[in-house]
Formats: sequence, C-alpha cells, structure tokens
Amino acid sequence: GSCARGWFLPLAIAAALASPASAEVFRLLDDDREAWQARCDLLHDAQSSILIATYAIGDDQSSAGTLEILRAAAARGVQVRILVDALRNEVPAVVQRELLRQGVDIREYHPFELRHVHEWSERLHDKLLVVDGRWLVIGSRNFRDSHFGLEEINYVDRDVLLSGEVAVRADAGLLMTGADEGRLFLAPSRLESVNKRNTPVSRGAARDALDHYRYNFTPL
Repeated sequence: GSCARGWFLPLAIAAALASPASAEVFRLLDDDREAWQARCDLLHDAQSSILIATYAIGDDQSSAGTLEILRAAAARGVQVRILVDALRNEVPAVVQRELLRQGVDIREYHPFELRHVHEWSERLHDKLLVVDGRWLVIGSRNFRDSHFGLEEINYVDRDVLLSGEVAVRADAGLLMTGADEGRLFLAPSRLESVNKRNTPVSRGAARDALDHYRYNFTPL
C-alpha cells in the first residue's frame, strides 16, 4: 500500500518500553522498505513536532507520499519544519506554496544568491528526521526514489533509528544550526525567490497540484 501506518513503529515502541528508562533504542535500517515504513509510521504518529534536514527532496513518488503525510500532520496541529539544500530541492514551486499555506515550514539552505557567493560551495548533507523530540532517523537516505529501491539503479543506503537523549540533542542541535545561520526557521521563508520565478497561480490550482501528488504515484 501507500505510506500508511504499519508494523514497524509498534515494534520499536515495544522495544523501548521493555528497556530501562534511561536506555536508548537502536535499530539498523538496511532494507529499503523497512526504512520507508519506519518513516511512514513516525510521521503518521507524530504528536507535536517533525523536523527534517535533507540534502534532496525529489519530484517523485516517495517525495509525494512524504509531503502528503507532512501536510496532514500540519493540519492536525503538528509543527512541521523542513530544511532542504537549495541545490536539490526539486519539489514543484506550486506544491511548495500550497504546503506553506497549509502550515508546513519549508526552508532552503544556501540558495544561489550573488550576495552570498561564499556559501555556494557549502551544502547541506545532513539527513535527519526527528519526531516529537524523541525519535531520530539518521543515515544516508534522501527523500528520493533512488534511496528507497524504486529506480532501475538505486543507492545502497543504511539508516539508524534511535530514541532517547540522542534524539533530543539532534533536535536541539539542528535548531541551533538554524539560529547560527540567522535566516533558517527564525526568519521569513527563503522561498520568496521561488515565488518570483514562477507565474502566480490560484489557490485552487495549488490544491489540485497537491492532490496530484497525493494520488498519482505508485504505492510502495
């Protein structure tokens, strides 16, 4: 099926409950489907916050499924924040604008601007997902089909699912990085340049574009 709730997170939670209170859960995610399901479960069950840092978000089926879950999370009151490298943000601008309107905070890292030429070679290669300040997925997977076994040629990836103090530190550390940048998460969206490059569209057209993302991809 699509990115629906599955079996992965209940098993991880059971492991956490069976461990001492101070222990951290550690689980390798080598299998592409298992890595996908872990993300789906975490995002579906998020209660307060979702924080994503990634080098790439594609214009493909895995990205479509992820963005729809994030939109739904924001609609139920979860704080959703995405930090993506400007070099590899491939989500259509119309979809990004609709997500922003629905409460998903999307920021680009180091856009190519003449006033910041010194930043052009400094890219964001973090690949983190932090949910509720408790659960952390970290590894080598970006949000693109080739990282989940959906292309003819795919990356060989490995992630780790962690819970406990390490997730708290990752959450705080990434926010601190944003504060140091002075314009991530704490300043107006850097997507203004995206808006300027594209012809304005109606809210209905934006919703239609997001609906296309919701329904026009092959379930994993």
